[in-house]
Amino acid sequence: MTDIAKLARDAKAAGRLVAKAGAERRTAALVAIADAVDRQVHAILEANLEDVNAATKAGLAAPMVDRLRLDESRVGKIVTAIREVAALPDPVGNTIKK
Repeated sequence: MTDIAKLARDAKAAGRLVAKAGAERRTAALVAIADAVDRQVHAILEANLEDVNAATKAGLAAPMVDRLRLDESRVGKIVTAIREVAALPDPVGNTIKK
């Protein structure tokens, strides 16, 4: 099995678990993720620098390298986006009424 196929299979299984977890647990998990990203910003930036250097060394086009590059502002926006998703009404189990 390829790595991508395994990732897809694992993601599908994880999705089922998340759906069964309940709205409060899903929201708490998102908040915990945002908190962890916020706490680990410097480690994330260090790892990202390695990725950026590897991409540059591999000859990736400059615009693609720029899209890969993180800074504190970009990581802050990621944290904000996760918190915004956590604040949304829980969509799991809700149906669209026609």
